Amino acid sequence: MSALVSGSKTPKDLAVSEVIPGHRILSAGVGDHKMAFSKVLAVYKSPATAPYLDIKVDSKKNDQGHVLRATEFHTLASCDGQHVPANQLKLGGCLRTAHGPSAIVSITPTPATKDDMTYTILVEGETDLIYVGGILTHAKPEHMVFNSKAKVAKELKRVKSLGFRKKIV
Repeated sequence: MSALVSGSKTPKDLAVSEVIPGHRILSAGVGDHKMAFSKVLAVYKSPATAPYLDIKVDSKKNDQGHVLRATEFHTLASCDGQHVPANQLKLGGCLRTAHGPSAIVSITPTPATKDDMTYTILVEGETDLIYVGGILTHAKPEHMVFNSKAKVAKELKRVKSLGFRKKIV
């Protein structure tokens, strides 16, 4: 899985495991879903405890399509603006991607291994929607939006209490 980050002159795809605070990650605004780069404030990881779903959508602008590996309760942005848990997606359904609306062409259950990790990415501003594997998805649990330093500090403390291990701050 990759995320488009901007930390130099040109944006590049990075593995989610390589995203660090200070990177600017491709995100979408609340409501309008306007694409922009948002500053990464923190990245947390925790061991995967459940199988993943590998979700692939067709992309008319990319022969490879887009693929996202998500936990079953991870939410994604559907084309009608709903936030749908991965375990409720259907083949032929429509997800928002970096290239516009795209149809779901496969959903493949994939067992987690002992080395697999899940990631929570906290971003600055009025969004918690980021593009991972080209698909618009929520960046953090409970879809919290942070527009003040106090809210960010409170969320960092809450996420730590959930047992997420801080990767880098």
